[in-house]
Amino acid sequence: MNAPNSDIRRTPTVVLAALFLLYGCSRQQESQPGPTAAKPPPARPALASAEKTSFQEVTSQLDPGGTLFAYFGTEQWISGAAEQVSSWRGILQMVPVLTDEQRAEANKGFDLAARLIRNSGLEEISGVGMSGIATEKGRYRSKLLVHHYPGRNSGYFWSLFGAAPHALEGLNQLPTTTALSVFFDLDLRGLWTVLQQEMSQSGIAGLEEWSRAFPKEFAEKTGINFEALLNSLGGEFGMVLALDDTRKVSLPLPTPRPLEIPEPHLALVVKVKDNLLFDHLDKLFQENPQVTRVDEEGMRMRTMPLPAPVPIPLRPSIARAGDYFYFASTDTVIREMLAVRVGKQPGLKSTEEFKRIALGVQERGNSVVFVSPRFSRAISELQTAALEAAGAAGAGKATVLQGLFAPSPDGFLYDVSANTPEGWLTVGNGNSDPGKKALLMSSMQPAAVVGLLAAIAIPNFVKARQTAQYNAIVNNLRIIEGAKAQWALENKKRPGDRVTEQDLAEYLRGGRINPVAGETYNFNPVGTRASATLSQQIMNHPAGSVINAQ
Repeated sequence: MNAPNSDIRRTPTVVLAALFLLYGCSRQQESQPGPTAAKPPPARPALASAEKTSFQEVTSQLDPGGTLFAYFGTEQWISGAAEQVSSWRGILQMVPVLTDEQRAEANKGFDLAARLIRNSGLEEISGVGMSGIATEKGRYRSKLLVHHYPGRNSGYFWSLFGAAPHALEGLNQLPTTTALSVFFDLDLRGLWTVLQQEMSQSGIAGLEEWSRAFPKEFAEKTGINFEALLNSLGGEFGMVLALDDTRKVSLPLPTPRPLEIPEPHLALVVKVKDNLLFDHLDKLFQENPQVTRVDEEGMRMRTMPLPAPVPIPLRPSIARAGDYFYFASTDTVIREMLAVRVGKQPGLKSTEEFKRIALGVQERGNSVVFVSPRFSRAISELQTAALEAAGAAGAGKATVLQGLFAPSPDGFLYDVSANTPEGWLTVGNGNSDPGKKALLMSSMQPAAVVGLLAAIAIPNFVKARQTAQYNAIVNNLRIIEGAKAQWALENKKRPGDRVTEQDLAEYLRGGRINPVAGETYNFNPVGTRASATLSQQIMNHPAGSVINAQ
């Protein structure tokens, strides 16, 4: 009777023990760590350059992650460029044919080159960086930095093309039809001062004399005092090409079909301090009674009509308005630019196209370049017309060149360069991948490059060689005629008397005429010009042709 009860009493104990074992096993399984992912190898420490470079200063201003990112450290090798060039003068001692006077003049040339490098600021360049990245499909941002350390910009390379960046006033007068525009700073007064100083210090007589004589020669040829002209310039220059898509002009080109392009207008713009340029040209325009003279408040303009019709609108015009002098193909483009400038009509900057192209580019600088898609389309149409005019003979070569160098039909470009405290920084937008450009220049097959250059150069070389041969033959005939005249005079010969090469031997260098290309010389009697019979084609003269003395 007790046995069953004993079993019953043991059952809870067994169950509890089983549960404990199961729970314990479960906890053990949970506590056992599973397989872990392999740890990445420790990163290698960056290798630090043992020489000082401007890598961080340059690359921090570039855009990483694009198709182009490059840095060239120039600090170590360019800093001694002047001394390196100066050391090359030792080559002069290896040229035995030079006289002491010639060596002295050559040494002056080396001194001038070294001084130009030292004073230019070239040695102050610490590095060059460039980058290119896609900001959206078919649109790329590019940057180029020519770097110097802050305060190390004493050379004229850092001052002649503009000092501190400024508002790009040239853009404020561009009409909506602008297809191509360039505005840049240039200190011509400073440039002339540099040239004068370097040439006067060179000790080279010809350079010193030219620097002294040039201002006088300039005044004699132009009627403008050179110093007064330099003082009148404001340091900014520009060029504007407008293409009016609403008007077409037909160009008289030898193409299978008439070539029509948008009506072009061209203007050159110069920032000035006074009326020197305008007043001088105004006097010249006064000699033509047909010149149209306009004197309005804030603007003076002169327009000269052309007597003969031309395929494009052409009415040469000059104008002075505000701080600028204008020289343009028509008065129309000047009036449009002035209207934009004073806000009477919208300009290029107000267009959606320009806003899209200029997005993200610095608004202050020292130079600006703008290329509109309409300009690229016009160039593409001209190239296509040229290919059609070339026909089958020239189409192959032209197509290769067009594929390599032709712009995209809808290509655009907007670049602004600024003289910053750390060097020249150029930022631009365009539709061309900067990385592909760099790759094209570095990876073109050498054989293809050589073949292309050969295809261009060999025909030109052959033509140049044949031209030289023809000229040498003509010169030989001239020598023969001179020898005949002297021989006939000294020997009292008359017209019709026979002449041989042996008769003229003492009057010819070396006693004979040496053929240039296997030609045969006919001395002919006195009074009859000598001639040469060709044994091969030279230029447009086939073999067997006779060339007579001139």
